[in-house]
Amino acid sequence: MAQNMSSLDTGLRILSLFNKERPVLRVGEVCRELDVPKSSVSRLMKTLCDAGIVERRHNENGYVVGHGVLALAELYLEGSSLIDELDAALERLSEQYHFVGYAAALSDIDIVLLRVKIGSHPLRLVHEVGAKMAAMPTALGLALFACEPDEVVLAKLGSTVAKGAEQKKFLNVLGSIREKGLVSLVNGLNPSISAMGLAIHDIWHNEKIAMSISYPVTAADANLIKSMQRSLWQEACAIGNRVGDPFWSRQTVFPEIGATSISMDSAYLI
Repeated sequence: MAQNMSSLDTGLRILSLFNKERPVLRVGEVCRELDVPKSSVSRLMKTLCDAGIVERRHNENGYVVGHGVLALAELYLEGSSLIDELDAALERLSEQYHFVGYAAALSDIDIVLLRVKIGSHPLRLVHEVGAKMAAMPTALGLALFACEPDEVVLAKLGSTVAKGAEQKKFLNVLGSIREKGLVSLVNGLNPSISAMGLAIHDIWHNEKIAMSISYPVTAADANLIKSMQRSLWQEACAIGNRVGDPFWSRQTVFPEIGATSISMDSAYLI
């Protein structure tokens, strides 16, 4: 049994050497990196090859990831739903901070609420699951619009976005969200309620969903806001890694996130 477990451990270590920069593995380099005898590596590679986990690349004298991995990937994708991931994340955030959590998808220039987690804080503004509302000005809407190129956003919003300098300011806001991943919004739909939100792209299912924390302005000081931003960011990194989001899967350092102020009376909107 111990020998079998040792072989399994070595086999998993071999598979961990595959990456985008090194799609082909050769027996010699595996031996050097793992300090394992050539006979053991050759035997394990043959076992993995027989199982379809790796395949022999004869013209390069090495091994590549095999077709058998696709079956495992399909099973993983079947059991991995972005909305379920967000649902669990919002549950954790709501329990930790006691505020309202939302998940929403974009529908043209509106957002549709897919999940609502009602926190225990006595002051709250709650919208129902299935509610449809204007994406602007909401943290959810801004985060989702930031997933689109500027020209697509402007084409969708049309004449509702001001021109000239104010349009440039609006596009700069979207650019900042794209850079940092998260928007912290004040003076949105309700001047007494602030929100922070971000969007995640599930590339396997090609869907984009945003999540947010909504809280009364008087209920959160600067330290609490920073803590919520970090927690939301960390949840997005973890989920993004699981669903292949190209932005969130490469984040390593929590950025400084300032407050974005947009209101219904803002010059961004007509």
